[in-house]
Amino acid sequence: MALETFRQIEPAAHLRPWISGICVGVSSPGQTYRRTRLPGGEVVLLFRATYDGTGELTVSGPLRHARYKIGRTNPFFVRVSIRPGRARQVLGYPLCELADRIFPLEDVRNSFGRTLCSQLVEGGPDRAAALVQDALSKVIGSQGPKAAPIVSQIVQAMDNNTCAAVDDYADLAGLSPRQLRRLFQFELGIGPKRYLRIARLRRLLSTARANVPWANLAIDAGFYDQAHLIADFKELLHATPDTFLAARTEYKICH
Repeated sequence: MALETFRQIEPAAHLRPWISGICVGVSSPGQTYRRTRLPGGEVVLLFRATYDGTGELTVSGPLRHARYKIGRTNPFFVRVSIRPGRARQVLGYPLCELADRIFPLEDVRNSFGRTLCSQLVEGGPDRAAALVQDALSKVIGSQGPKAAPIVSQIVQAMDNNTCAAVDDYADLAGLSPRQLRRLFQFELGIGPKRYLRIARLRRLLSTARANVPWANLAIDAGFYDQAHLIADFKELLHATPDTFLAARTEYKICH
């Protein structure tokens, strides 16, 4: 398994409404890693240095299903998580075109992607966080001050209360269910019903522990019953609850 050291960097204050976190990792060579990315509305910018002195900078769109990966380590990497509902303003692309996809950043932000990739190759892990924040500050600052999109506000409300119905959130925002669906696809890349299911599952996973009955956890997180919980696990995580929980020791969770 890979020997890695990680630094979690809190974004600068003016970036926090957009960026939930920055992680810089340094790895030992010739190792393998196993990671899970949970389904969710985050968009991830990921830079990976290579052993030949180059690197790649990719965008990973929002996920409707969990993604499991086994790979070889890189000298260092930088992972930037863009908050749900904010990535369209950063990337300038409808999120419905980015969901479940991984592609070079320069495909949507050509000169920005190439320049930042070159800077990260030259700067190395010690300067990586500062370089990323400076680059994102320029992109976000060029747009002028903007209020959080309504989708971003609804996503936060769903994360905080997974027991309500989607129509309740539409009413709260003064939108019809159809309007809410269209906005979610454009700004988030995931429909509101699926996002609420994902939020419910992630809420449960944040409290799941060995030897705690799943039936108790299911009701607390907003599932109808244990059968409802198992069905969502199988569809969204491709695993049963017990199998997924056991695999946590093997697969590091990356949101």
